[in-house]
Amino acid sequence: MSTAQAFVTKNWQILVWIISAIFVAGGLFAEFQYLQTEIEVLNQRLNKKIEIINSLDKRVETLEHYVEYEKGYKEGKKEK
Repeated sequence: MSTAQAFVTKNWQILVWIISAIFVAGGLFAEFQYLQTEIEVLNQRLNKKIEIINSLDKRVETLEHYVEYEKGYKEGKKEK
């Protein structure tokens, strides 16, 4: 029997544990990569929503200025 075969027969449990650990590590790495991609997608969606909220806030502010201008204009017309 060669030395490699002798090593495998004596230490087959250790080899099974090493191979299992490699597969588990690969699975964990894939899961972390998936979670990282998911976080990036969520951040992109959140950034888009923040941009929309900011643009709507600017529109509301512009409309409020316009309403106040109209109110002042009408009050000024009444006083004359």
